[in-house]
Amino acid sequence: GNDVVTGLSSADLVFKDSSGEVMRLKSGNVGIGTSTILNSGTDRTVLTIGGSTSNFLNFSNGGSTRRGGIYADDTQLVLVSDTFLKFETGSPATERVRITSGGDVQVKGGQLEVQSSGVDAGYSIIKIGTDSSNDYGSQISSLTYYNAVVSTDLRFSTTNTSGVLALAMKIGSNGNVGIGTDNPSAKLQVQGAANGTDAKFYITEDASNGSFFKYDGGTNRGYLGGLSTGGEASVMSWSRNGSDVKFFTSGSEAMRI
Repeated sequence: GNDVVTGLSSADLVFKDSSGEVMRLKSGNVGIGTSTILNSGTDRTVLTIGGSTSNFLNFSNGGSTRRGGIYADDTQLVLVSDTFLKFETGSPATERVRITSGGDVQVKGGQLEVQSSGVDAGYSIIKIGTDSSNDYGSQISSLTYYNAVVSTDLRFSTTNTSGVLALAMKIGSNGNVGIGTDNPSAKLQVQGAANGTDAKFYITEDASNGSFFKYDGGTNRGYLGGLSTGGEASVMSWSRNGSDVKFFTSGSEAMRI
């Protein structure tokens, strides 16, 4: 036939078919689909597979059905499973990580540790995207745990309207909780924008009705009142320095102390 095996005692062992070379043995290393066998160092036997991304290293159940495979190109290494991927360690081997066919990642009998370096050194960031393009939208996109000698904080970040990951809430090592601030000085501190209009609490029974408390940096006053479909209606207001307290009815000042 056209199949050819060539080799000498001091040369490579080459396997060919009618289309040319298909496999080469060189110093205990094997190349399939390539005559260039990569060298990963001494005392190691290397299997090098060449070709396009359509040339898988396939695994089957002994029949014609593929159960999994592996391939690599210039940008990625791809592991493929028709059911799920399982990673085992130890002796005897014990399952540690499983990736299901639905994309769920399961860590078994251990814990997930994420480390980072560079500009985010010391921060471990887990990003949760809403789709394959990492379009986080208004979803929580980062849960950051910071561990250093001087502090251990838990930070929650979201992607803002400019598409920038920004701190939304922090639980400090001292137990203080900050919303909109990186340095809460009380058990709960809510910090708004420069004018302070968004530093507020709503307590509602539905989408429109309830009560509110806020601090307005534009007027340097605190407000307490009710909520309805018509918006906020203050019933009490006080100055930041405590110089006066105002009481309101139907939107108009009724009494001042």
